[in-house]
This record gives sequence, structure tokens and C-alpha cells, in this order.
Amino acid sequence: MLGRLIKCLDAKQYHISERDKNRDFLVSNGFTLEDQLNILRSLTPADFIKAEGDRDDPNRMDTYWFHKKDYEGILVYVKYKIIILKPPAGDGDFAFIKSIHEDGL
Repeated sequence: MLGRLIKCLDAKQYHISERDKNRDFLVSNGFTLEDQLNILRSLTPADFIKAEGDRDDPNRMDTYWFHKKDYEGILVYVKYKIIILKPPAGDGDFAFIKSIHEDGL
């Protein structure tokens, strides 16, 4: 799944949720969008925690992937899913990053 995530990032086929936790994490650490992308690109299988269905919408067949990654001395929690878009919305994989913030927030 990480390979598909990286392909989405490289193709600019992604969206990072503008949740307060994500935004506060950026501001409080002086991080940029590029830092967020670096965190996502640096994920490895060793960072994987679990995968589970969408609890907010159990009718969806999407799977969320959970990771924790040390980035510049901060343990970062990442939660994302890959959505397969079909025309006219798009064509192929699209990454939705719901969470990317310090673990425990």
C-alpha cells in the first residue's frame, strides 16, 4: 500500500485533511506541506500499526492504513486511505490523508 501512496503523492493525486489537529501540528512545529510530504514518503513497513475499515462511514469499502513514524524527534501519527476514482471524478488511485499529527493529540 505504501507504493500506491507514493505514486499518488508523486502524481499530486492526494488531499491532506485540514483538520485542526493536522493544522495545529504544522504550526506548532514550524512544518510545511513539504515536511508533511517528506513524512509520508519516508513511511516504511516497520511504521505500520494496523488497517481497518472506515468507522465514520461503515457502508464504504475503504480501508484506512495507520502508521507511526519518528520525524525529527517527534512521533507522528498517520492515517490514510487510497480511493479508486472513476470518471468523471478522476481515473485511478487518489490518497486521502485524514491524520498527520503528533501521536496522542
